[in-house]
Amino acid sequence: MPAPTIRVDIDGDTAYVTLSRPQTRNALARAVHRELGSAIDEIRSSDALRFIVLAGDGGIFSSGGDLSELESELPADYVDDYWSRMRGTIVALSEIDQIVISKIEGAAIGAGAALALAADIVIAEATAKIRFPFVHLGFVPDAGSTWIVPRNAGFAIARDLLLTGRWVDMSEAQQIGLVSRIVEPNTADAAVSGLLQELRQAPRGALALTKTLINGPERDDMVRAIRSEGSTQPIAASNEDTQSLITQVRKRARSTIS
Repeated sequence: MPAPTIRVDIDGDTAYVTLSRPQTRNALARAVHRELGSAIDEIRSSDALRFIVLAGDGGIFSSGGDLSELESELPADYVDDYWSRMRGTIVALSEIDQIVISKIEGAAIGAGAALALAADIVIAEATAKIRFPFVHLGFVPDAGSTWIVPRNAGFAIARDLLLTGRWVDMSEAQQIGLVSRIVEPNTADAAVSGLLQELRQAPRGALALTKTLINGPERDDMVRAIRSEGSTQPIAASNEDTQSLITQVRKRARSTIS
């Protein structure tokens, strides 16, 4: 049986959901999305759980999509599978009653950044960084980033970040609306605990209804954006430059690790 790719720890009214593939810097393989979706589905059905905290093992939130899955042709069922995975994760996080907090340490890249920013409240350590480097791999942005980034930062900033794939430090990220709170290094756990205490001052129902009022009106736009990402990605993947770019990036990553 394959090793679990995420870890779920329950503490009272809170589910701590941790990406746990430190050997890949918590890369989001398709199996990770499926396992995460199953965990979210189980958590959302619990009346006892009011909060979810998303994080990554090994001092990094996530390095993004698993490039080892992209060095070959996308599977024939990619579009349907992509929608299924996003519906169970990115869409589900916006719909569930639980308030979702993400804790960014190290870096959140590509699909990993999109997952982190899909939370209701984002806490990031001051030394962390965010990046959306899809175009540098020959791919288009996915995991809902074409909806999340413009919704939070505006279209002008979204074009800048998604077309250049540049790094964004936390000072800029907070200024443009991508993260909620910045904390000093090695204090994110304490900051999350403090935030949970703040949120517990309000009843579950009021929090859930407020979340619905914020997210509900734009759900159809989010779904359209995610479906468009899924249908466009095979077109990008068919470009002859894409596989060469991915191979180059993986070689650089391996040389850095060694």
